[in-house]
Amino acid sequence: MAELRYSIPEEVKEGTAVGYIAKDLGLDKASLVDRRFRVVPGSKEAYFEVNSDNGALQVRRKIDREELCQGSGACLMELKILVENPLEMHHVVVDITDVNDHFPSFSENEQTFEIAEHSSPGTRFQLHAARDPDAGINSIRTYTLTSNDHFDIE
Repeated sequence: MAELRYSIPEEVKEGTAVGYIAKDLGLDKASLVDRRFRVVPGSKEAYFEVNSDNGALQVRRKIDREELCQGSGACLMELKILVENPLEMHHVVVDITDVNDHFPSFSENEQTFEIAEHSSPGTRFQLHAARDPDAGINSIRTYTLTSNDHFDIE
């Protein structure tokens, strides 16, 4: 049983090629239909399909990484690819990478601080943390609050 690894960003369009699995496995494209080259049904199968015309593993429906994996760790989807006559089973791992598709948000619309007039310049006040479901470099690391059309600092 061979193992292949691919990586794609989340939110790509349906039909996007993840990788040319038939070529990577050394299979003859002309025999793919006859050999019933396909993804074995399972919980992750709904997201991917094999194109038996060109041997590509492609996205079947849009993948939302945060919904699927919830967290900042690796988001790996393991698939089994079946080829018949002769029978072959191949293991494929698809790494779903994060794109910055969520805005940070605060749990409260307003936070009020009472600041004494004798507070020293540069005194820091702890804000309630903002939440961002994106992972890694796309998550919140630091932020600065500035006034704009949607946000006031008084």
